Amino acid sequence: ASIVHTGVMGLLQIWYSDGDVHVQKDETPLAVNFCAPSTCDATKLPSVESLSDQICSDDLEASYFCIALGMCSCDDFLALPQVKGGCNGYIKTPVGNYDVTDFCAKTCKCVHLDNEQIKGEAIERAAEKELEHSMKYLCHYASKECNDYLSNLYSCADEQIGADNIDVIVRDLVVRQGHFMAISNSRLGHPALHRLEPALYYGEETTIPVCDNEQISSDYSSSPSSKPSANRSSSPSNKPSSNYSSSPSSKPSVNRSASPSSKPSSNYSSSPSSNPDING
Repeated sequence: ASIVHTGVMGLLQIWYSDGDVHVQKDETPLAVNFCAPSTCDATKLPSVESLSDQICSDDLEASYFCIALGMCSCDDFLALPQVKGGCNGYIKTPVGNYDVTDFCAKTCKCVHLDNEQIKGEAIERAAEKELEHSMKYLCHYASKECNDYLSNLYSCADEQIGADNIDVIVRDLVVRQGHFMAISNSRLGHPALHRLEPALYYGEETTIPVCDNEQISSDYSSSPSSKPSANRSSSPSNKPSSNYSSSPSSKPSVNRSASPSSKPSSNYSSSPSSNPDING
């Protein structure tokens, strides 16, 4: 070259350390640019049958009563003077009353599931938790498995061919929140890495490219701008509403490191919002 250019250059280095896991070059992007296929594979989503253990389990050991107060046995828990009505009742605390089955459902022989409304709410809570767990597990890196899962979730939320095979309660959840869940989980790593990108909002319209040849693209790290665009929206306003949840009244920004309360909620959480003192 005949001209020497001098100046300040920027260099971004990302170091991966994940034990014995070998990270491939195409898994290093901080965003998964998935596409929208024309079919939905219901087998990749939770089913009511697969969630049966989650909606009827003893969760006392993960509660404040066990962790802070050492009350880890459901038999001892049910014998507390603060518990009124046994398995069909509640425990009284200074910060509110909570159903006994929130902590000892299995011990109480799942009596709460006799109510169809409560059963539906429990199934939807478990399905949302399972979807988030799957995306967190598969999308640690921008892998093909992550790309395929997000593509399928988005397609099922669009009620593409095959969506009718999803259990009704799970389908209502996916249709209502699937777009937002797929898009928000496509941003990998700490939210600070995406601070210069436009914020995502629940219900905001987002354009997702259509998959080439109507298949999930294998080039999952390429830019979506090189693919045809699908005018699909992440807004749930044109989707059937669920009997178990309502849409948020405002648009919370996405923070993947935040607590679940920053995501659209079905408002079913029955766990104490603070640490109750059962001796109060």
